[in-house]
Amino acid sequence: MSARGQESETSGPKTVFKLRMDQIVRRPPIVAILLAVVALPLITAAGPPADAAARVDHEVALTVGEDAAVDGGAVAGVNYAHLGGTDETYPCGDDPAMMCRTILVELTNPFDADADRGRERATLSLALHGDGVGDAAIMVYASDVEGKRGDQVGGQDELGTLADEATTVSITTTPDQETVHVLVEVFFHAWAGTWSMDLAFS
Repeated sequence: MSARGQESETSGPKTVFKLRMDQIVRRPPIVAILLAVVALPLITAAGPPADAAARVDHEVALTVGEDAAVDGGAVAGVNYAHLGGTDETYPCGDDPAMMCRTILVELTNPFDADADRGRERATLSLALHGDGVGDAAIMVYASDVEGKRGDQVGGQDELGTLADEATTVSITTTPDQETVHVLVEVFFHAWAGTWSMDLAFS
């Protein structure tokens, strides 16, 4: 493993972890930005259940002390539908009214026997950036090695923030399970431009 995180395809035992959910603040639609993107109807149909297999657009593997960056490219979306749903019904797809992108993150935090404690705790930090008109949200879900979306465990959708969002999630591993997985979903409320995300595990 280099000093930077690397994409990987891995398999392993069932994920065991404990995560702390950050507070999520809802925001009203931003009409001017929405019109600047495209005039499209919003969908209200429920998306896949929380335990359904989720799409995986990017994969990142980090060992504690490492960081990585994902270059997501250009997207255009007006996905406000998730604001009215629950963590089981956030729509995620390629259509502008469902626009989102996902990152499957593998996190490894080796157990330190000298520390004389049963769990290792670390923090996953996520920072979303955009280069144009944009408004987006970060949602973080429990996951397995295949990217199956579980319960929502964190996220950030801060009032009044355009283009840049950031959040942290507390990660707990055990001596028997040093590697865990989370699925990060980026929902593009009103977005026209490129996006990227910085990830750090410390």
